[in-house]
Amino acid sequence: MAELVVPFARREGAEGLAKGSPPWVLEARLAALHRFETTPVESSPLFNKHVITDGAPVTLVDLGPVASPAPELGTLPAGGFSAHARIVDGAVASLAVSEEAREGGLVLSSISGALAGKPRLAEELLTAGATDQADKFFQLTRALFQDGIILDVPAGLKLKAPVRLEVVQRAPKLASFARVIVRLAEGASAEFLESHASSIDAPSVQGIGCEAQVGDEASLHYSAVGNFGPQVGVFLNRQAAVLRRGKAHWSLGNFGGALTKSLTHTKLLGNDSRVKHTEVVFGAQAQKFDISSFVTHIGHRAQSDVLARAALRHKSRGNVKGMITIDHKGLNADSYLGQFALLLDREAKSVAIPGLEIETAQVVRAKHAAAVQQIDENQVFYLQSRGVPPETARRLIVEGFLNPVIEGISSEEFRAEVHRLIEAKWG
Repeated sequence: MAELVVPFARREGAEGLAKGSPPWVLEARLAALHRFETTPVESSPLFNKHVITDGAPVTLVDLGPVASPAPELGTLPAGGFSAHARIVDGAVASLAVSEEAREGGLVLSSISGALAGKPRLAEELLTAGATDQADKFFQLTRALFQDGIILDVPAGLKLKAPVRLEVVQRAPKLASFARVIVRLAEGASAEFLESHASSIDAPSVQGIGCEAQVGDEASLHYSAVGNFGPQVGVFLNRQAAVLRRGKAHWSLGNFGGALTKSLTHTKLLGNDSRVKHTEVVFGAQAQKFDISSFVTHIGHRAQSDVLARAALRHKSRGNVKGMITIDHKGLNADSYLGQFALLLDREAKSVAIPGLEIETAQVVRAKHAAAVQQIDENQVFYLQSRGVPPETARRLIVEGFLNPVIEGISSEEFRAEVHRLIEAKWG
């Protein structure tokens, strides 16, 4: 396994991005940079022979500049989103909340704005780290982020409308990083909708790190659909810490980029905590995807349900990997992990690797499954015999394969977007 050399990941870059910030910000950035430099791309012996790092244009880009100050918080019209934010090339371009959400105590801020106006809140959330994730690229984002957002949902506030985040790549040959910090206090609930897009076709690196804290009896449904341009290297890290009777639901879609390297890790810390994680990948041409899904059970009676499905065309490659860890404290855990890939052309390649690490004998269920298969020509023949054209038959089979994942997306807008992106892959 070759290590990935990132020329722009240098001390002077972290120092430049920390100018004007409190001293602890530079200390945290440099500590993260050190961990990036000393952490291998993959440390697990189960996965270290199946890591994709080539394809990201890290030698063709420069680190993006310090972000301009974020605009003032605006007000959204009634009947729309509870909150809306837009990040362009790592800088926060717009922020707004509804009047109802504002009156309920919702806090939405850029990280730079919080450092200036709410330094205690910023330090508390930026230094926490939901799972103490050792992932190399999580540390890269922590070291070199230009800006990002903080969403703080107070106890008991149940947002009636989703929170929307748009992340856009606009400038060519830049490496841009953003952090997304979400905290739900006790009894709060929120739906978060994140999308990625490119306005130009040019080499770029985009890093996004999401850190979520889900409090006692709180509920977070986080959907994200990635469709950066075909020359973009994408590094995604999402993590959540879920407390007593808390619920987290990840609905993730990966469609764009030259290389997408994604890791999602949920720690079920509280008793009776739960996570549902569904993820879809559709690759075409020479795209590469390296997708990992981790869950750690620590609380009693915690439940996890993880399902990832990848469809791959042409010469695309996609690795789907997962690990369920049941700690010795995690008594009566109930877990399922499924990793599946469907190869639509002979040159497409994939591996699907689920893993279990169980440190207690007191387990309700610990089940895993995996398969990599070619499209079933018998199914194609059957549909043809019913008058369905061959290409339409293949599309129907792929849609049926991916639908168990797509149905987990609660947002009608995002489900429609996923179907649109799947349709575009056949073009």
